[in-house]
Order: sequence, then structure tokens, then C-alpha cells
Amino acid sequence: SVAGSKFATLSSLTAKERVNVYHFDNSTGKISNRHKIGDETDAPYDVEFSPDGNRLIITQQPNARNSFIAHYDLTAWGNEDSIYATKTVTTIPTMFSPLEYGADGFLYTTKGGASGTNTLIRIFGDYNTGDNFSHEEYQGVKGNLGIPTMYIPPFELIVSQNTINRSNHLLQTYPNPTENFVTFISEKTIINTEVYSSTGKLMNHSFSDSRLDLSLFKAGIYFVKVFMRDSMSLIKIIKK
Repeated sequence: SVAGSKFATLSSLTAKERVNVYHFDNSTGKISNRHKIGDETDAPYDVEFSPDGNRLIITQQPNARNSFIAHYDLTAWGNEDSIYATKTVTTIPTMFSPLEYGADGFLYTTKGGASGTNTLIRIFGDYNTGDNFSHEEYQGVKGNLGIPTMYIPPFELIVSQNTINRSNHLLQTYPNPTENFVTFISEKTIINTEVYSSTGKLMNHSFSDSRLDLSLFKAGIYFVKVFMRDSMSLIKIIKK
């Protein structure tokens, strides 16, 4: 998980596939307190945590005509049955599909299967709560059977009409992840900043401020547009 407090494993595609989630100790590297999420009939293929680590998102394909992304609430930790009871099936189509966060902080999968459909799927919604999941499809990526991993370039390289104007000047951001404040150091004068949620909602707009206050924001991934006089940079910020 992003915070490093949980660790998930996925069994091989044999009989009785399942996901196991553990507590992870950052200081020792030890895992403990195993929880089995689901059973072999769920046929999981790939798994990701939500940014706050309290939700598990899984691509599942029980059969060739019934494949989907599902998510589970891990806040009922201590009771496997209670976690499994929170299973929520989305309408996002998959088939032996990888699941990865892109450089822009959005979650991506593909339309997979043995034939492939040259389609990349960008997933919208609140990954922490599981609310308002939806998706858009983009051409240009081959979906196929294979290991559950993929490289997602920055989104502006995928959709040309959303290309972000990036300059080559130095823009430093610290600390990131952060608990409260983020400071920007730039060779150029910062005119204003805009903070967006992972679903693209504008959360905050400030002027001529190189120090951003995120203390009232919930834990998760945010995107900050930093505007200079002749350029703009997009920065992903993790709020702990």
C-alpha cells in the first residue's frame, strides 16, 4: 500500500486462486496477520490498494463472459467474512487484465483476453471510498494475456488533446508525500496553483503562493497545476 502498512499477494492461476492481505512492518520488513480475501471462484488476476490503503481493488474473471473490477473495504480488518461482504462489483470490463496507477495518479487497466482489443481503460472515481467508479477507453494499447503488470506513461502522452505544456525549468517539490504543507521551489515566479482531486475536481485555487496548505485535505492522491508566466507543470502530491 502507499503508506507501506499493508502487503498483498496473489496466488498463481491454478486451482484455488485467491488474494491474501497482510500487515506490513516497515521497520523490519515482516508480514503478519494474514487475511484471505474471497475464494477460488473469484478468479483474481491483479490487485492494487487505494491511496489510503483501506480499500483493495481487484481485476477478476470467473469466466470468459463475466469479467470485472471489484473492490473491498479493508476497514473491517480482523474479520475476513466482513471484508468479503463489502465486495462491490463495477461495470468496468476486464479479462486477464493488469491494474496499475499511472504517472498521473489515475488507475488504469486494459481490455485483455487472448485476442486483445488495443484498448486502455482509465478509471475514474474515489478510490478510497469506492464511490462513483466509471471509465473511459483509449486506443493504442494492446490488451492480451500475460503477466499482470504494465507501464503507463504520463496521461498527456496518451491523449494528445490533453497535452500539458511543460517547460524545462527546474521545479522542486517537498515534502512529498506530505501531512500538511507542500513547498515549491522554482527558477521562475509562481503565479498561481490549482489543486485537483483524483477524479479531476478542482479543490483549491491560490495565487502567488509557493507554499500549499493541504492540512484539511483527506489522505489520498492530488494533482497540482503550478502556473508560471509562460508555462505550467502538473505535480502529483500524496497526502498522508
